Amino acid sequence: MTRAFTVLEMLVAVAIIAILVVVAVPVISTIRRKINSAKCLENLREIGVGLNVYVADHDHRMPALQGSRSSITDNVPVIDTVLAEYVPGQAVFRCPFDGGVANVTGTSYGWNSFLNNQPVAGLKFALGDWVFSDKSSIPVLNDKGDWHAGRKNFLYADGSAGNRPLSAWSAQ
Repeated sequence: MTRAFTVLEMLVAVAIIAILVVVAVPVISTIRRKINSAKCLENLREIGVGLNVYVADHDHRMPALQGSRSSITDNVPVIDTVLAEYVPGQAVFRCPFDGGVANVTGTSYGWNSFLNNQPVAGLKFALGDWVFSDKSSIPVLNDKGDWHAGRKNFLYADGSAGNRPLSAWSAQ
């Protein structure tokens, strides 16, 4: 004798599967968001390594770059053109959260043009009344967009990268 599922048993099984899906989707979404955020930070670190090689090749001075450009057709020095030969590939200039900014401008990240042509040994950055000379607090690059819900990824002059709340950055 074979036993078949009753309608009630099928409904219970479907309900259990539906509950599991409702619980799993937000968890998977959160995990995916964290993976993409980590990829953005890794991109910044890769660009930082390339920047260090560039600096070593150019008399230990920061490059003179535009902070950004409005179109990839603009013929101006920016990170994705000047540092292209110093990074493993163009993919490092694109954050996975970027909704198309890199397609238009060439990169998901903006350059701190206040650092242009400064010698690395005496690097300084002023923000209002604050003057930063500690390389771990001097931002070199940051996300162009607000892809991290009120936070931005930063590459610092010491080569470290981190995700900070915008309010914490503006408070410094």
